[in-house]
Amino acid sequence: MSNHRLTSIERALACQDVVDHICESLAIPSYLYQSCWKSDRYKTSKCTLARLARTCKAFSDPALRVLWRHLNHIHQLLRLLPEYVPPPGTFSQTYVPASEQALSAVPNDDDWARLQSYAVRVRELKYWPSTRIDSASWRILSEKCSGGPLLPRLERLLCFDIAPHSDAVLSHLFFPLSLRYLSVTFDAWYQRYQRKEHIEIMLRNIVSHASHLHYLSISSFQQMLCNQVKSLHPIQELHGIQSLSFASSYELDDVLLVHCKSSSTLRHLSCKIDTRGATKRPDIRGGFGSLESVSLFGSTEDIVWFFEAVCVDSLRDVAVTFDTKTDLDDLLHSTTKVLKIVSSSLRSFSLEINIDSSEALPLLKSIEPILDLPTIEKFTVQSRQPIVVSADDIMCIANAWRDLRTLHIYHFSLESTPRLPGRILEDIALRCPRLESLKLPVLDFTDLPPQTREPVLDHDLVDLHFFPRSIDDPEDELSDVWPRNLDVIERDLHNIHTPSVWLNAALFVDRLFPRVDLDENPMRRMRVNWYGGLMLSLYLSAIRARREAGTFDKLFVGAGQREDGGVSLASMTLS
Repeated sequence: MSNHRLTSIERALACQDVVDHICESLAIPSYLYQSCWKSDRYKTSKCTLARLARTCKAFSDPALRVLWRHLNHIHQLLRLLPEYVPPPGTFSQTYVPASEQALSAVPNDDDWARLQSYAVRVRELKYWPSTRIDSASWRILSEKCSGGPLLPRLERLLCFDIAPHSDAVLSHLFFPLSLRYLSVTFDAWYQRYQRKEHIEIMLRNIVSHASHLHYLSISSFQQMLCNQVKSLHPIQELHGIQSLSFASSYELDDVLLVHCKSSSTLRHLSCKIDTRGATKRPDIRGGFGSLESVSLFGSTEDIVWFFEAVCVDSLRDVAVTFDTKTDLDDLLHSTTKVLKIVSSSLRSFSLEINIDSSEALPLLKSIEPILDLPTIEKFTVQSRQPIVVSADDIMCIANAWRDLRTLHIYHFSLESTPRLPGRILEDIALRCPRLESLKLPVLDFTDLPPQTREPVLDHDLVDLHFFPRSIDDPEDELSDVWPRNLDVIERDLHNIHTPSVWLNAALFVDRLFPRVDLDENPMRRMRVNWYGGLMLSLYLSAIRARREAGTFDKLFVGAGQREDGGVSLASMTLS
């Protein structure tokens, strides 16, 4: 009889909850999954989970469950079959697979059983238009599934392309009873037009197989004709729907508005309303009593009419986008009126401005009615027109809403963007300790004091987004093309002044927000070819490497040349 005593690690791994937690910690967070699935972080996570699944039986099922939870395209599953024929090239939004069959023959029973053992683990699938497969292969799959679903426990189906090739076969394969979230596209970029009869037939087919849906999102790459909106009427059969989201090109007619008004389960609505050409507006008075979140596109008259007519007692999140015909005075007046109506219950407010006006929006004036609401947790303003915002305005917002989790103030007209002092990041962090996502315009780090001996704030913010600036010469910093000549890059990187400014700025950002996700860092994501963003990103990566690998006395950032002859900008640490 063995006297072997279990070690503490063995006892811990004998607990299923511990094993599950280890596997879950290796997963890419769902809110990052779509944007980083091609990154090194994604590949490392996948490889680690695959190795873990092969380690022992205790880890096999939990690791496989996490590994196969999300599929970015159906080919990831089909390539398990020997009969699978990979398409030429790589998957991208500009690639449409050729007419060759994805499956060259019907799989045998053993190979099909192996595919099913993985298919049952899939919870989310993206059916990109660029990763479609041919109808003949779908018929093979349908035959093997005997009329049942290909992914029997699928919960989320995203980017489902309703195209002429779509038919009842796809409805059977992709809409199991477990499906709760569906996002569809009516007209993809590669199609010239969509017949409304086809849209309505396919939508009825979807509703008949997925009447249990809770969330439905309908998007479009093209403007939809107003008379095609009647094609959406089949959604009235979704009796338990909780969220409806329509692209801004779809104007909901009276039938759908009245239907949504009377729904007792609807919690979120996103749509465009336009009643300016109607002889009589639909009767929605006192409706939408269960609505908690609403996002509206339209004229100032229609948006104000909606909020004045409906019950707003349950509204927590409000987002409005005024059409391009709105002038600035009308926008300010309407925004103030809407905020006064919904202010008692508001937690989140988002304003998107696309009006045809050269006048600058006075930000603080537009949100004055809700500045005295301490319950605001999310505030977003996005504009293509200039915004009048100062450091004092930002501090006023931070002081008013100390429970903020999201603060986004941004517009796309960089030429007229006011520069805010970089030091404002620390002021925001001190006043908003719960902040998780911060998006600001241009920040200037020129006058930052030396950061080597500054105390570490250690804030929990993970998403930081801004345009970094430190010098006044726009030709050096705002160039759309990063110079590719190695000598030029080396000269810039060894410049005495600029790297020291960016190193100081990186130390400043890192001591405030050490948990900022560098895989999703804004300086990588937004205009990484801009000099300031590239330099700041390089220094932040080096500082993060130092913290993970240990301390070092000197920091050097240099340029090198890759094997393919291209330029590689690398961060190096020397102890």
